[in-house]
Amino acid sequence: MEARKTIVLCMLANEARQIDDPRYQFETEEKDHVVVKCVINNAEVLDVPGIEYRLHPNKTTENRLDALEVLIKDNTKRFSDVFRQLPYGIIKKNVTGIGATTLALTAENNCIVVCPTRSLAYEKYRKGIAPDGTEKYLYVGSAIGNIQKVSAEKIRAYLSNTEIPHKKILVVADSLPRLMEYLPLNLEKWHIMIDEIDSYQTDGVYRPALEDVIDYFFRFPERNRCLVSATIRPFSDPRLADLPLIDVKYEQFIRRPIHMIRTLNIAGSVAKTLKQITRQYPEDKIVVAYNSVSSMRVIIELLPDELKGQCEIWCSSQSEQQAGEYYPQKEIGTHLNKQITFLSCTFFTGIDIEDRYHLISVSDTRYLYTLLSPEKLLQIAGRCRHKDGLLSERFIYDIRARQTGEKKFDKQHNIACAEWIIKLFDLMNLGIANYNDVLHANAVRSVVNQVSGWKVSYGGSVPISLVRYNIEEKLTISYLNLDALEEFIRLRSQLYFDARAIITALEQDCEILEIINDEEPYSNKQQAIEIAVSDELKAIQNANIDECARLLKDRIADGSMSKNLMAQVERIASRELKVFISRFYQLMDYAPHEYLVDILSEARDKDNKWFRGFYNAVLFNALDQEHPFRTLIQSYFKPGERYSTEKIYEHMVAIFNASGLKIIKKPATAVSYLQSFCTLKRGKNCGTGKNYYRVEDYQSQKYLGKNHIEIPHIIDKFKLAGSVMKLK
Repeated sequence: MEARKTIVLCMLANEARQIDDPRYQFETEEKDHVVVKCVINNAEVLDVPGIEYRLHPNKTTENRLDALEVLIKDNTKRFSDVFRQLPYGIIKKNVTGIGATTLALTAENNCIVVCPTRSLAYEKYRKGIAPDGTEKYLYVGSAIGNIQKVSAEKIRAYLSNTEIPHKKILVVADSLPRLMEYLPLNLEKWHIMIDEIDSYQTDGVYRPALEDVIDYFFRFPERNRCLVSATIRPFSDPRLADLPLIDVKYEQFIRRPIHMIRTLNIAGSVAKTLKQITRQYPEDKIVVAYNSVSSMRVIIELLPDELKGQCEIWCSSQSEQQAGEYYPQKEIGTHLNKQITFLSCTFFTGIDIEDRYHLISVSDTRYLYTLLSPEKLLQIAGRCRHKDGLLSERFIYDIRARQTGEKKFDKQHNIACAEWIIKLFDLMNLGIANYNDVLHANAVRSVVNQVSGWKVSYGGSVPISLVRYNIEEKLTISYLNLDALEEFIRLRSQLYFDARAIITALEQDCEILEIINDEEPYSNKQQAIEIAVSDELKAIQNANIDECARLLKDRIADGSMSKNLMAQVERIASRELKVFISRFYQLMDYAPHEYLVDILSEARDKDNKWFRGFYNAVLFNALDQEHPFRTLIQSYFKPGERYSTEKIYEHMVAIFNASGLKIIKKPATAVSYLQSFCTLKRGKNCGTGKNYYRVEDYQSQKYLGKNHIEIPHIIDKFKLAGSVMKLK
């Protein structure tokens, strides 16, 4: 066996030299013509029987590898049996729970492990606490469990502790910039591992800080950095796409057996399935992965009373109130506390559950944030770390109707557009620098801000920016946003609109045991439960908004209200409270704070269309008296005069065209915009029978109320209306 292994290593090294791809490192040490040591991508290969290595040359480009495949023949082997430390580049594990993070935390080097969530970082941190309370690792992130936000003194003390030869830091992605402030400028003695990199490709839209993590990643030496996940998709970012790929596979690949249940009644089918499993296996535990706490509550209420008491909801602390009595009463660990445990997306990755259980994963097309890809289903199944695996796995889902008229997403087209925006940005800044005696700098900057702030949306997605400012304050392409948008399109417009598409996707890694079309009826009882749960959660939301409004008024009264304070509050607010906080934050520079609190509190149930109108009404009144957009409105629409819908449309198209804005397509849209800028009274011409609108004044009573509000004219006349108002 030793001789065979030596030959394999020799062949690997020789083949690598022939290909000569500079991104990969292959070094061997021989003694008496025998290979005694092999290093691949800065990681020593351990001479363990049962491991094979294969190079995959690119078929079109000479001297380029697509991947180095590490084939593990024994399913009991872990990463520490393959490498002495993590190799640099992209590490695709293909399966969960093989100890990549463990190796990063035990290898003889200084290593920063960047985790996408607090729960994942905290879970790994706790494993480094000795029985006597000694902490092997440092956790850097916001408060969780029994630890508070780490102080600057603790970070410095850990880094300078000579009794810890190899420093290991678990940092939440959002806190990496803070940690970097304490690290030396020369990072030669530090390694960085970004764990669960696939989540960055989906969550970057909601957490811009994840893109910053990639920027910091490339500050570390090439041979000291790696990205890790079991489910890696192709990267849009050419820097990431060019990294060497270590593809770890088990030769004895076992397909996950899974039951697929298609339904039109998600909550009813999940409750029905829970009752079936508990009747058949009364002692077994069950986990339901469903990223909707409100839907979890409905499902629990559909269960018999004896099962309700056996339910627990594992979700983020921001959703504790929504979980109510089902929120864990003790710290979440590696064992399930109740017979039935519901998991939100906070626990879809990272957490290790050492029990065996039946898994039910749920994908609900009514709520886009609940959609599950085949890769995410693998991650969820990987939470079970029991040696014998899951007891069973079920996937409950629905199929949405095909939508007509949706824009097609072309990623390369969007990348080209982003590149054009950056070139335009650079040219305009060059113009400001070289021709400031001719150009008005503020006017040019307004154009720059408007163009760089453009957002796109496809198929109902969250609007995303094509460009971003990196950690060097340089405008660059937002590649993670594009990755997230591409994944959203795949889920919403491909996998879940065709009954066959999701089945075909799962067949690649799963053994589909059965496909059931569940016709669970939607009962009056379920309808009543949904109304009751909705009313309860709405009451909680209202109470939270009332309390938040009171606290905001206290800060306004004592003079401590600030933009920085509200930015911090917005980051930690629950999903239900975030809308109220975000709306206040967007407008706090333009209108009296107490007035905003009152209006937004009263309008808490208003939709985004109302807020756009209110926002534009405030911003219009904040425009300088000589602002071009204001003067155009006032010149085209005179107080006391009557205007037909057609005439309003004609004038508004001219105004938007002159202001460099997107042309309005419908007359009703033109009237809607004008109602944000003016008070309009509707009437009917008795002679013609046609409706008309009369302009009363230039402060919208529809949005701002009948009492005149003093809004300072703080928006400079050179700032483009489209760069500050919601007119796109």
